[in-house]
Amino acid sequence: MGPALLQVVSAVSQSFKAIVEIFSFSYLPILNAFKPGNLYRQNRFGYFGHFLYISRLVDTDALQDLHWNINTWTDEEVMAWKQSQLSTYNAIAVAGAIFAGIGLTALQIPNMFNVHWTARALCSSSMLLGIFSVSVATSGHQTVARLNSALSVRLWLSRGKPTQYLGRSVWTSSREHLMSDEPGDEKYKNSLFEDMPLESSISSLKVASLPRHLLDLAVLLFVVGFGLYYLFMWLDNIEEAALAHRNVFIAVMVTAGLYVLYAYQLWKAQDATKTKRLEEFGFGAIHQNLDKVAEIMRLQQELRRCQNELNFLRGKEDGPS
Repeated sequence: MGPALLQVVSAVSQSFKAIVEIFSFSYLPILNAFKPGNLYRQNRFGYFGHFLYISRLVDTDALQDLHWNINTWTDEEVMAWKQSQLSTYNAIAVAGAIFAGIGLTALQIPNMFNVHWTARALCSSSMLLGIFSVSVATSGHQTVARLNSALSVRLWLSRGKPTQYLGRSVWTSSREHLMSDEPGDEKYKNSLFEDMPLESSISSLKVASLPRHLLDLAVLLFVVGFGLYYLFMWLDNIEEAALAHRNVFIAVMVTAGLYVLYAYQLWKAQDATKTKRLEEFGFGAIHQNLDKVAEIMRLQQELRRCQNELNFLRGKEDGPS
């Protein structure tokens, strides 16, 4: 058992190293707690907002973007969001159904019930999460599809008018506070948010994003469970084919490791691109970069000029020679 475990550690160390780095970058408070959304979550939730963000209970950055969007989007943009969300629900429902079938099939692999129970538990959990993602996506699709106007979509994405979070009495329960009519005039130090009539809803944000999170978790558990299956087949020498099971296990781990490394590099590149884009234009977060509004307007003018020139050239090509 000793040498075998050492070989396992050696084979998958790079994969786990990448996974640890991803989780470290995602959860270290010193790296993420003081991002641009820091002021918003502190104004809205007090210092408790940092805990919500670090623990991933609430994506306060996404909540901030939603707060901005439901108040500033045009009606056409709101309805476009609705159609995009419906398409997302459909795609996740199909993928979740397929993955639930994969998880069920995995439980029928030969000798699955002869290996350690953790492999079966993870594959079973993966199957259930796939089913749950289908259920939640279907329910969300039904809810959003019933919103027939831009105003109804805005209201569904909001929790109504902003209410004061900070400075409340410690003796006031959360439910009593949320049901109160205490105004939120002094809540946001950013005057733009202070003047907005609607405040983003945590529950609506969760309903919109939960199916994807469930599907991602189902994929993760299946990969781990499938890897454990071959690991235990090797270590327990089931069917006296330990060498073959070892080779399959290493192949599975190398494949998963290469994907994790690729995803990690892609995530780093996207984060660097987003940072550069925000520094130059503030696009996608104008409320965080008000000084970039002039840059945005200038960029839009340049894009219109390019589009007009292209349309002019196309018109000349389509015209009489």
